[in-house]
Amino acid sequence: MQDDSVVDNMITFLIAGHETTSGLLSFTWYYLLKNAAAYETAQQEVDRVIGTGPITVDHLTKLPYLNAVLRESLRLSPTAPSIGITAKEDTLIGGKYPVKANTPLLALFPKIHRDSAVYGEDAEEFRPERMLDEEFNRREQEYPNS
Repeated sequence: MQDDSVVDNMITFLIAGHETTSGLLSFTWYYLLKNAAAYETAQQEVDRVIGTGPITVDHLTKLPYLNAVLRESLRLSPTAPSIGITAKEDTLIGGKYPVKANTPLLALFPKIHRDSAVYGEDAEEFRPERMLDEEFNRREQEYPNS
């Protein structure tokens, strides 16, 4: 007989991710349907890598463009759109916003992820190429946690 806590943890795990997963897939389809070139590139990659057979775990590392599509979808429409944070000490954000210790703040990802200094002048546009591994890693080096 299984330990009840194991079953409870599994149910929590399965349920906790269902909204974010469905949100990601819904937003991804929205962006792909609005961008025929990205849709075609993703389709060609899937056809080339997977073909007509079933998808396996081994395929996942061979789909860099599709991974970039998912990253770009999350950037523009994050399924967890904000988090609450608290300043640990008195600080100055961005060189111009004083924040006292223990002040609660709300980080709004849809605004943060559209910063043109980080994502370019086309930050409002769906462009998966910006999220391909090389550019993604370069941006993460230049702007940590972006």
